[in-house]
Amino acid sequence: MQYVERNIEKLFCDEKKMFPVVMVIGPRGVGKKSLLKNVLGRKINYVSLGNFKDRMLAKEDPELFLRTYETPLIIDEFQYAPDILSYIKMIVDERRQERVKDEDVKVNGLFYLTASQAFEIMEKTSESLAGRVGILALYTLSNREINNLEGELFLPDLKLLKKRAKSKMLTAR
Repeated sequence: MQYVERNIEKLFCDEKKMFPVVMVIGPRGVGKKSLLKNVLGRKINYVSLGNFKDRMLAKEDPELFLRTYETPLIIDEFQYAPDILSYIKMIVDERRQERVKDEDVKVNGLFYLTASQAFEIMEKTSESLAGRVGILALYTLSNREINNLEGELFLPDLKLLKKRAKSKMLTAR
């Protein structure tokens, strides 16, 4: 199946320049992993916590799990081991300290997380990684994406909307 360019790609690229961690949330099968691999390139380190062995390591020894893989790192389905967020925070903070001494140390774009069960993990993420994470929601393909239409996303023009005639309110008799 051919990759379909997503409208969110530019925003994703902006987020990865601003934050050490970028999280992409959305329902299963919408293309979170495909988006990351397409935008970041095929050679980036990748691990899926859908894999039982990797999930158990992430749950039982998050520090060892994160030392096993070099950054930048995609962690797919990270909601299976949400405690790794505290360890990611420590790594980000250590990098920020190193950056004070050496401005060549890379801080942004270290970790890319995907999750399907957004509601359950959002509270933990915002507490653990406050100020360190950009969160993007990815949904099913839009008609614009499917038809490969150019141009900006639709944004309503408030001036035009205010000029429209108001609809009359119907009352029940």
